[in-house]
Amino acid sequence: IESASATPGISLKAEPDTLSFQTLTAGYDKVEESQTVTITYNGEDSVTLEQPQADHFDITGTDGTSEFTLSSEVPAVFTVQPKLGLDEGTYNDTISFRVKESSDSMVQVTAQVDVAAEKVEEIYSLTADPLQLDFGEMEEGYAEAPQAQTVTLTNEGNTTLTLGQPQAESFDIGVISAFELNPGESGTF
Repeated sequence: IESASATPGISLKAEPDTLSFQTLTAGYDKVEESQTVTITYNGEDSVTLEQPQADHFDITGTDGTSEFTLSSEVPAVFTVQPKLGLDEGTYNDTISFRVKESSDSMVQVTAQVDVAAEKVEEIYSLTADPLQLDFGEMEEGYAEAPQAQTVTLTNEGNTTLTLGQPQAESFDIGVISAFELNPGESGTF
């Protein structure tokens, strides 16, 4: 993209004019990807390009200084990458490359990165209390069943669990109180 300049004879061009970074995951501790922007100038006299700033991106010049001398023969090259520690969201910054001698003379580059929610490992864990039921000894042909006992199932994981009705060949089992248990919730039968 070429600049619009308030000062005659100063014309800047940025290549590329849009930077789109790969999606990062929240909690990242390093940034692997960086991109470069080359600023060219076509004019007679050399000009000084100020160090650009952005809220969500780090911008460094190839020579490590905060001001860059531009001539029609020598472009300025900048490395751009997302800052560390960005939270979940979409970040779009407009980076302005300004000429010190004429602050109205500039060229702009758009940088964009998405930061996705941190992936949480799904943990499936269901506990039963008690683990064993003791109904005592019964004689064949008994007329009265022993007293019913209750089993409590608890979702100890971090993912919602869908349960089926418990079944047993030699026991009558009442209907479970909840077929879906969110993390930390319990159901009985």
